[in-house]
Amino acid sequence: MLKSLAHTFIALCFLVCGLSFVAGAQHAANISVKVIKPHFVVLPEQVINVPVFVTNNAANSVSLKLNIDKPADWSLVTRAELDVLKPNEQKFLVLSVRVPSMCAVGEYRLGVQIVNPETGGELAAEAATVQVQEVEKISLQLIEFDENVMAGESYKASFLLTNRGNTEKKVFLETLNCNVEGDAHIEVKPGESSTFFVVGSTSEELGTAQKRYVSVSAVVGGQVKEKIFRQVTVFPLKNVKKDLFFRYPVKASVSYLAANPEDTYQSSYQFEIAGSGALDQEGKHHLEFLARGPNNADFSYLGMYDQYYLNYTNKNVDVTVGEKSYQFTPLTESSRFGKGIENKFSLNNGLSAGFVYVKPSFYKEIDHEMAFFSEYKKNDKNKLAMYFVQKKNTAEDDLVYLVSLGSSFQPFKKTNIEVEASRGFFGDIADNAFRGNIDTRFSIFSLGGSYFNVGKNYSGYYSNSTFYSGTARAQISEKVNVGVFLREDFSNAQLDTFFVSAPYSSSQQYFLNYNITPRSRMSVYWRENERRDRLNAEKFYYKTRSLNAQFRQSFSRFSSTFAGEYGETANYLLSELSNKQNTYRISSTLGYRFASTFSVRAFGSYSNLNSYISEKQRNVTAGISVNAQMWQKLRVNMYVQNAYNIEDYYRNRNLMQFDIDYKVARNHQLSFRTYYTLFRRQTENPDFFVSATYQYKLGIPLKQTLKAGDLTGRLVRDSGEPMEGVVLKFLNKSAITDKNGEFEFRSVQPGVYILDIDRSKFEFEEMPDVPQPFKVEIIEDRETTVNVGIVKGAKLKGRVVLKASNGAEFKSDEQPDIENIIIELGNDLENYRIATDKNGSFSFPLVLPRSWTLKIYANTVPDGFELETNEYQFDFKPGELVDLQVDLKQKQRKIIFKSQGITLSNSGNGGLKPLKMKTKVASQKAENKDEFYYCVQIGAFSKKIKAESSYFKSRRFDVEKQINNLYKYFVGRYSTLAEASKEQEKLRKHFKGAFVVAFKNGNQIYINDQ
Repeated sequence: MLKSLAHTFIALCFLVCGLSFVAGAQHAANISVKVIKPHFVVLPEQVINVPVFVTNNAANSVSLKLNIDKPADWSLVTRAELDVLKPNEQKFLVLSVRVPSMCAVGEYRLGVQIVNPETGGELAAEAATVQVQEVEKISLQLIEFDENVMAGESYKASFLLTNRGNTEKKVFLETLNCNVEGDAHIEVKPGESSTFFVVGSTSEELGTAQKRYVSVSAVVGGQVKEKIFRQVTVFPLKNVKKDLFFRYPVKASVSYLAANPEDTYQSSYQFEIAGSGALDQEGKHHLEFLARGPNNADFSYLGMYDQYYLNYTNKNVDVTVGEKSYQFTPLTESSRFGKGIENKFSLNNGLSAGFVYVKPSFYKEIDHEMAFFSEYKKNDKNKLAMYFVQKKNTAEDDLVYLVSLGSSFQPFKKTNIEVEASRGFFGDIADNAFRGNIDTRFSIFSLGGSYFNVGKNYSGYYSNSTFYSGTARAQISEKVNVGVFLREDFSNAQLDTFFVSAPYSSSQQYFLNYNITPRSRMSVYWRENERRDRLNAEKFYYKTRSLNAQFRQSFSRFSSTFAGEYGETANYLLSELSNKQNTYRISSTLGYRFASTFSVRAFGSYSNLNSYISEKQRNVTAGISVNAQMWQKLRVNMYVQNAYNIEDYYRNRNLMQFDIDYKVARNHQLSFRTYYTLFRRQTENPDFFVSATYQYKLGIPLKQTLKAGDLTGRLVRDSGEPMEGVVLKFLNKSAITDKNGEFEFRSVQPGVYILDIDRSKFEFEEMPDVPQPFKVEIIEDRETTVNVGIVKGAKLKGRVVLKASNGAEFKSDEQPDIENIIIELGNDLENYRIATDKNGSFSFPLVLPRSWTLKIYANTVPDGFELETNEYQFDFKPGELVDLQVDLKQKQRKIIFKSQGITLSNSGNGGLKPLKMKTKVASQKAENKDEFYYCVQIGAFSKKIKAESSYFKSRRFDVEKQINNLYKYFVGRYSTLAEASKEQEKLRKHFKGAFVVAFKNGNQIYINDQ
């Protein structure tokens, strides 16, 4: 029996569970949810509105519950509720979810679930994806900064760097005139902050106060996100006395020179004195000179050949005598170094003329040259010149004559053109030369170019030469520009022996430049290049066609350049069967700036250019350069390179250079130079040079230009403690007190000036014990000394109180207006005047602890009240606070009855007749207290004036009022200020002091006393 009951119970349980499962399955099948928009792209802090349809497809009503599956830190803005859905009912819901401000970049799932409220089982579900985009927001905030430092000290600043975005950022701190302490790269996570410090150094030699501008930038991905500028004032340890003389600047030096040409040690001393500057304050006369010797031509690479010249210029004259590079025109004689003379005379109308004579020092093929010229100059962009040149060659008896006409002009605002035409004569032979240059811009295009064409028999600086170069560029967008560059070098150039003709070259280049970011740039170009040696024994003659690419980038403290070339080179010094070869070249330059005063640059290249005699040439070049300001007085530069291309023979090439400059004192400097150099025309056996130089700068006094005195002083507290670090400003100068509280201003022009003392370093309620503004007189050739004490100031404040005639104080809602009562606090040196506020309160600024007088202006006291006393005496102590109550008592009114009847007198004929009534003006007419009107006041007296007085003979008054113990007389009654002002002008013919007043609520208000 029991067994049978157990089986029955188990069967019933299975039946109930099965029916429940079937019912749940049916509900799940009959309930659907649809997310209308399945994908969202948002930023942090935005609200997502998800539209949802929920449908009941069943034949019976169903109770439902809505769940949202979201990331834990996302917040639900609106909650959409589901209750019961009828058969075939569809409900539209909008679910609003807010993305947190620091949500990281990525894709998130936002699920919508419909569940059975009784069992919690899921009936339907669908999800939307949310793509959270990046927000980059870096903020930089200044925390603390040293605004004032002494020379030789370091200034510091602290900053707070905050990442308010949603991704971790690596920020580079770029600085100007300061350096970051520690690593300049800071990684900041979203929502986090990092504090860093910067420091800058100053020189002890500073002679006057100097403003130094400091900036710190937060750079992310090569772009500046935040930048802060600040200014620090550097004060000298001691003010350098200003030079009262106008001086002519001169440099004098002595050098020790050494070299080892061909393994033979040589050395020599050389002296130099040079000057360049104005001879007068206005700068109208200018003198330049150089004297260097003795001659050391063997050290010419160092520029140490002897040279002596003198040049004088003013507005109308330019005269040069001695050894220098004399210039004629680019076609006739571009530049010729030698001994000579040049004179140029200019008129104020733009015309000028002159001549040049030169005997070349290094080009022996020319004995001498002479030129006469004339020029008309309208402005810097428009001029016309004509030259006549005579030249005597050493090996020829006949003279060479050259005539040149040149002009530069600006036909349009952005177009400049320069042309020159010349003809040369040598015996019976004549030939021509022409050159032209143009530079223009229009729309997105820019064009520039030059062209030379010199005849075969032209005897000028060039002969038998053709040269051109030109660039055309188009700026397609802010980031992209394209263009073409063409160039062909001279085929024959007659240059000074200081120079060597460069190899013949011809080049065509088609380029595209793309600015990826403000600090990175990509260039791609196709180039066809030909170069040929001009020396007798040719070492190269080749032509290359190649594709080139170059990438430049500057990121934080790094800078880099990468370049590559690939193409084909034909070497015409080889046989035709083997003269062509695929060539390539790769090069790079890497730079790193450790600090604003220390940087390193490394460079290198590897090439197979098939350019020289060798069939399989490999060329490896590498080098490094260092620039460092070791201390304030010491600067070091170094440059090292292992080799140079053979085709660079036309110039000097340093394989190693090392420079040291040490500033011994303000006008004294030591310099040390070393060179390991390949001279022009050489390809091996470099020479080693050394030079050591001492230089002294001096100024020759020409005229005393300033008369000056000095100001010195000291700031000290009453306790005797000196005030250190207080900034003072005097005229246009600044100074700061030292540890003894002392300050000085040197070389100040005589006069009376205000000494301004910055109080930011003062304690609360401290002030100088001298009246402000503090005036100081500077006397010529004398030192003025001022000692300023710093004391605690005294404070006076108070309140005006109105009291009734019985002594009781008015209630606040009953008392008349007591605003704008004028109160003055003063003594023989200072005065402060203020007005009470609407509550009758007043407060004076801090004043010096000494004797003061407080005065209350009775004419500003409300009508019907009077002062017990209008003056108070005070003898303030340091730091004293006085709270004063000023009582105004109500006046007692006296009523005077006056007869206005008719008086009868005997007429003389026994009868009576009326007398004429004397005019009486009421002392106070009854007025409407709410009325507002204007009138003109023509007089005010301490005693009453009769109407018949001579004062009123021109015009009688209309109203008499007794106000503030004065009898005042008024004319007219006007509703507008314009009407009253018109009457005022008329009355001023008789009453010069007449002015317009207004009455409101029974009180007199001054409007216009002009």
